[in-house]
Amino acid sequence: MRTRVQALAGATAAALFLAGCGDVEEKDPANTPDGVEDAIPLADDYDPEGHFDWAWSQAVTHWDPVQSITGGDLNFYYPVYDRLLRMEDDGTIVPMLAESWEPNDDGTVLTMHLKEDVSFTDGTPFDAEAVKFNLDRALEEGSTIAGEVEQISTVEVVDEHTVDITVKNALGALISALAVRPGIMVSPTAAKADTISDIPVGIGPYTVTESIPGDRVTYEKTPDYWDPEAQNVATMTYYGVQDDQTRFNGLESGEFDGAYLNPSFVDSAQNSDLNVISAPTSTFVYFMLNEAVEPYDDPRVRKAVNLAIDREGIAEGLYEGFCTPEIQPWPSSSFAYSDKVGDGSDIWGYDPEEAKKLMEEAGVTEPVEMTAITTNITQYQQLAEVLQENFKAIGVNMTIKPGPSAEGVQLYAVDKTAHGNINPYTGIPDPHGPIVRYLIPGALYNPGEQTPQEMLDKAYEAAGPVDAEDRAPIYEEFMDMWIENPPHMMPICMVNSASAFNDNVSGVSISVAGGVEARGVAVAS
Repeated sequence: MRTRVQALAGATAAALFLAGCGDVEEKDPANTPDGVEDAIPLADDYDPEGHFDWAWSQAVTHWDPVQSITGGDLNFYYPVYDRLLRMEDDGTIVPMLAESWEPNDDGTVLTMHLKEDVSFTDGTPFDAEAVKFNLDRALEEGSTIAGEVEQISTVEVVDEHTVDITVKNALGALISALAVRPGIMVSPTAAKADTISDIPVGIGPYTVTESIPGDRVTYEKTPDYWDPEAQNVATMTYYGVQDDQTRFNGLESGEFDGAYLNPSFVDSAQNSDLNVISAPTSTFVYFMLNEAVEPYDDPRVRKAVNLAIDREGIAEGLYEGFCTPEIQPWPSSSFAYSDKVGDGSDIWGYDPEEAKKLMEEAGVTEPVEMTAITTNITQYQQLAEVLQENFKAIGVNMTIKPGPSAEGVQLYAVDKTAHGNINPYTGIPDPHGPIVRYLIPGALYNPGEQTPQEMLDKAYEAAGPVDAEDRAPIYEEFMDMWIENPPHMMPICMVNSASAFNDNVSGVSISVAGGVEARGVAVAS
């Protein structure tokens, strides 16, 4: 018999790559490039005692999820931290540590029924008290993910294996959030002892045996894990390698079994007979301003900046077709996507001459100096350089300051001395995700806090229903407001994430969130 949780997971509580249910028009996902598959199926002849080496574009920023500053940390979290819910590659929400869940009739309470006879790797029992501890902690002042669950009012223990989560709003969006960082369960014992910053203690198919900050993490199989199908290798090492060429060289030489690819390396990987996989994701690259600072507080200036961005040139030139030009903060496959707005090429297409006119109308007749931060990862520095040239044409002289993610957060969000930001969105794969990351008051990446209240009200209205068919038309209205008064965050293109693997690797696929979960990855003897 199909349970209510299965119905919700399969039809409505999903993320961006599901059109939803009912009368919501089904949308085709962006095309995967020719000759590139989206997964490598599990082989029959894998070695259960094997070792897997993987290279991502940066190291884990923090082992404590409530101190994480990038969704890219999930790549390192997946092996050691199970979540309440799990998001499959297509965005479907399925049970993980919560075996079932259901909202009440008025959408104000989410009841979750938890897996029994499960413990954290330090022996601490997993129960309703542990869930309450983790969700309360995610909401505390100073938590970097508080905005992703800010709709929660209270978490109440019903019995040992049941919790009630009461929300102020946005129940539909909360379900997706509990499948990523906010849904991670850490050991309350380790968190209270303040040791989790150095070595993670969770529930997962692997445990960390060594963590070298800024470099690598080594994992070994967790004994008696509840889902042994997720443990097809005995040990793993994950590396943080920021330079694209270095990462590719390590893959080509066999130092790594798999690696995240800059799209410009896909042809080289295929020519080297590596197995490339790619798929559309909820990740997009953006340019962002502090809209409380003159002249960016003027919507005409923000429209001008949008018009100055050569989205098609960036998508085809820099990303070689692995990024789809877009002004909406979600892909065309999303139930939230506005067909009326489309990709925005007829609204904010590349038009520097029109952009200069808007700058003049706003009274900006002299060159504007700006410092913009970006991560010290090759592809984002390259993107920043392209934008630097784009903006020069409309009288904005941008100085690029690359650095570690934490440094960028300090300069842009805390000190507010940098007024521009070039980075990827790697948050919750739900339409509400970019809104809570960038638009709500108090959001880490909203230093200006200038989002109009009517726009926020519409966003919360859209995030409330559990059914996608009820949310879709409200997001249409939200996008009308977006066009009328463009926010400080400006999407450039939706990323087709790509990774490559040697022939010995199987059981891998691209996550809707943009990384590789590698749950069940295997290597041949």
